[in-house]
Amino acid sequence: TLKTLQHEEWTRIGGEIETPDGRRKKVPACISEITVRSSFHDYVSRYMIRKGDEPWEEHKNSGLLLACGAGSTGWYRNCQPLSHQGSAPFPKDADFFRTIAREVSSRARRKFAYINANVSAEERLSVASEMDGEITVDADPERVFAFPPGSIAHFRLSPERLRVVRGIG
Repeated sequence: TLKTLQHEEWTRIGGEIETPDGRRKKVPACISEITVRSSFHDYVSRYMIRKGDEPWEEHKNSGLLLACGAGSTGWYRNCQPLSHQGSAPFPKDADFFRTIAREVSSRARRKFAYINANVSAEERLSVASEMDGEITVDADPERVFAFPPGSIAHFRLSPERLRVVRGIG
């Protein structure tokens, strides 16, 4: 029998895509992760990335994964080098989200700041497309958004939290 119910509020990531012609498209808040990658999954993903107004970094890899706490135990953890997988999960209600560039060289891991980054509640992460790309929310084929060359996506922790009730005991 359940002794008590625990109410939790998990953080989520949301965003917006600006296309070169000035259109804006909302990226709905995720439950676990958002991916940014080439529309042709066997092609290299090319994008620029930065937090706030910091300098842009150019990345070339198999894609970028943005994970909130609920997503940190799955794809995010498994994208880490083996030596870091045990410390990869983080709390589902954390006031930050994390990014990881997938399938990068060890040299790139040492060189670039945004291969693996924390983005706090006060910060904004921007990604500029240099590819015929797509942004996918929670690996859901119904929530895939075009990310053509010259588009810029801005991501933040969403004010919309996921309310979860769990039984304990």
